[in-house]
Amino acid sequence: MRDMVVSWLIAALAYAGMIPESSSAAAELLARDPASPQAWVFSTTSFVFSGDFAAAIAPLERAVVANPADFFAHWEARGGSIRLGDPRRNG
Repeated sequence: MRDMVVSWLIAALAYAGMIPESSSAAAELLARDPASPQAWVFSTTSFVFSGDFAAAIAPLERAVVANPADFFAHWEARGGSIRLGDPRRNG
C-alpha cells in the first residue's frame, strides 16, 4: 500500500512542476524494491515530465521485462518510443 501512495506522490510532484522532488521520491521507491516493475515505471516520471524521453526508455523496457503483462509499462514504453520517432520499439 505504501508503494502505491509513493507512486501517486511521485506523479503529483511532477504535475506540480517539482521535478527534483519527484525524482528523489522515485529513487527512494526504486531503492526499496529494485525488482518492482512499478518502481521502474515511476522512476521515469521526472524524465517524461522534463521531456527527456530517451532517458525513460531503458527503465521502461526493464519494467516490461520484469512484468510482461504490465499494460501501463508497455503503454509508457511505446509512448516514449513514438515521441522519439521510433514506433517499432517495444512491441
